[in-house]
Amino acid sequence: MDTNPRAKTDRKLPTPWLADSEWLLEELAKTREAVLRIRQRLDNASDIKSVIDRIWNLERTLGDLLRMHRAGQRAFAQRVEEGQNRAAKRAHRKARKIVRIQSAMEHDFATFQKRSIRSGR
Repeated sequence: MDTNPRAKTDRKLPTPWLADSEWLLEELAKTREAVLRIRQRLDNASDIKSVIDRIWNLERTLGDLLRMHRAGQRAFAQRVEEGQNRAAKRAHRKARKIVRIQSAMEHDFATFQKRSIRSGR
């Protein structure tokens, strides 16, 4: 294990925007496995157990947060889609009303023409 702080900064770290959640969870699991491989003695057993518990809790919390985020993203996408569908239906209804009004006017005009022709005007 490298305890040199400069080694961490020299190593190429992932860009935060590109690090995906699966990678983070895998890294936590690898860290937990590495801690489990530490030889336990009476003076460090409770410390190791504490670290393992904290990593496990962090994995669960991160997983829960990611699931909540995914659910929020899906709900938002569904609301957007529903809004688009409502807007499309409104536009379709409006177009039908325009056609109906126009056809009603054409009908009235045709009736007027027939009456005019009959009356000889």
